[in-house]
Amino acid sequence: MDEKGYEIEDFLHINRYGEGPQRTLMGGRPRCCGYVRGNGIYRHQCSKQGKLEEGGYTWCKTHHPQTVVAKRNARNAAWEKKWNARKNAIGAAYARQCAEQKVCEIAIKCLSQEATFDELMEAAEELSRLRG
Repeated sequence: MDEKGYEIEDFLHINRYGEGPQRTLMGGRPRCCGYVRGNGIYRHQCSKQGKLEEGGYTWCKTHHPQTVVAKRNARNAAWEKKWNARKNAIGAAYARQCAEQKVCEIAIKCLSQEATFDELMEAAEELSRLRG
């Protein structure tokens, strides 16, 4: 990988015969060197006119490597934020459930006269703190 974090070759269209991208459209206009997935298992070269240059190849705005990497990074950051929020919520719910279970266990011990009232109050205070 280069200093940008990607290789140009990862974005090039190489067809099933091992041929590289066609460089021009009809009329001599430059063609995008990116690839598009077809309906089947094969990929084909993008049919758009290339307007951006990078790595000696011409790209459309959709397949330009910098654009693709920026979109991928933004999507990953959004997923990471959503996943962290979910993990935090699950962790808080688990802590609350553990505290509730502790209060129940101490209440049962109090009824059987194995625990003190102070232990029950301490567990109840922690539960109310977690419920916030």
